[in-house]
Amino acid sequence: MDCKKFFQVPLIVFLLSLCFFAGCAREDSEDVVRNFSKHYTACVVHTEPEELNKQEPALAQYKSINQNKLEQTWEYKVPETEPTKNQNLTGQKTYEQKQTHVMVVFVHGTVFPVPSIQSFGSTLHTYLSQRKSLKKSFYQCYLDDLKEKFCGQPAGADGLHKIKDPELDPYLSENNNRIKNMTLNQQFAQAYKSVCQESFDDYHTKYSFYTFGWSGRLDQSHRKIWGHRLYHHLTQEIKALTQKLDKNHELKVIILAHSHGGNVVLNLAHAEKIFQQNLSVDQVVLLATPIQSETAKFIYSPVFKKIYNVFSPKDFVQIIDIVSTQDDASDRYFTQEKTGLTLPDNLVQIEMRIDGKAPGHHEFWFWGMGSRFLYRPELSTYPFPIFIFIPTIIRYHKQLQENCDQTNLSVNIKKKNDYYYTFNIQEQKVSLN
Repeated sequence: MDCKKFFQVPLIVFLLSLCFFAGCAREDSEDVVRNFSKHYTACVVHTEPEELNKQEPALAQYKSINQNKLEQTWEYKVPETEPTKNQNLTGQKTYEQKQTHVMVVFVHGTVFPVPSIQSFGSTLHTYLSQRKSLKKSFYQCYLDDLKEKFCGQPAGADGLHKIKDPELDPYLSENNNRIKNMTLNQQFAQAYKSVCQESFDDYHTKYSFYTFGWSGRLDQSHRKIWGHRLYHHLTQEIKALTQKLDKNHELKVIILAHSHGGNVVLNLAHAEKIFQQNLSVDQVVLLATPIQSETAKFIYSPVFKKIYNVFSPKDFVQIIDIVSTQDDASDRYFTQEKTGLTLPDNLVQIEMRIDGKAPGHHEFWFWGMGSRFLYRPELSTYPFPIFIFIPTIIRYHKQLQENCDQTNLSVNIKKKNDYYYTFNIQEQKVSLN
């Protein structure tokens, strides 16, 4: 490590420690998720590139639309397409064709070794009492304890673990409020599923949700190792799910990854070159992932059918990592300079804003209640992490693709009233530089 990096490491740890000290509470989260899942409504306002300087009239036009005319709003803003094979002439969906089963995997980011007396004490007790059977170092046990204590994110134990479906969980009594008994991971899954259903007007698709836990170390080699482990877990689970599904169902794999969890996911391409199991991931959503030359090249891999890189223009945490990369600094988005090649057509880069403000690193992934430092309560998306709203953006982009080539987007989310959100989307037909 050179002198420059040596002096900047303590600064990085200090700044990121401030973010993790606050933690995240579950205070009243159950009621919020329940109401959100029942009432979530979205409206997309599309601003053409040549209209970038005429945003006020476009927004004013939207404000005149009555909330009760949501369906009309979608038809006005999103061009209608000809009925497809899974639609009848009236535009209503039929389900005689293959149905989809979606496998959604959440991958957390780096866990920073912030000082915590509580975690140190519990880790010391565990390490001393189980040191003969433990296969981890004290430092790794400490990081694992921090990941558990500072929750508020979709995360779990090391490896791939299925989140129990609340409707099938025997521990959730039908006589009680189901949401009240949900784990936080189940609440994340429920909210994300609700947005998918509303965005695609599809209540028949089946969903299976998973968390993938990894060491969380700020280390390039660790991310590669855990990327290989994720590869093996995914190929095994995909095979098992495929065997359970009947011939009328097809499996779709979606991975949402935060921060350096995105670089863990990109290492799936490296694993495919070695193990050659023909892994195919339909959709990868990188949320505030530090773009580094070591993994940027993997976006060209056939493993990834579609990659959405979602970033904030003022996320300092995303670019501050100079420790685990050979680059002078990490980037917020992919460029030809970083990859050395023309960016692939399956890559979409999305610049996010909430109420015109650039979201912070943790606001992409963490539950907001309980910590103002992690999540500003004045933002329209509060207390939900921004990844919950991604399906609405993807739904719109898929329809936009029918009329143009590769497109980058700038998205601003606002809340008109309770659970009614507007997405002002500007299309950028030129590559980011």
